[in-house]
Amino acid sequence: MARALLLSLLLVAWAVASPHQRGLIFNLDTGELCLQSAQCKSGCCHRSGGLSLARCMPKAAEAQECSPK
Repeated sequence: MARALLLSLLLVAWAVASPHQRGLIFNLDTGELCLQSAQCKSGCCHRSGGLSLARCMPKAAEAQECSPK
């Protein structure tokens, strides 16, 4: 019983300690679908048209919209 508890605690610690490079909701790369800018690594979620899907875009200069590149 004690071994099973120790093993389960080690597995949980290992799972929590492993770094996540990419998220499903946050920490999104350029070109991935987003709903708001807080989800993107660049901090820029841009929609080119009214019916298009929003995607993470590179950050633009100050006082400009997100870069379309």
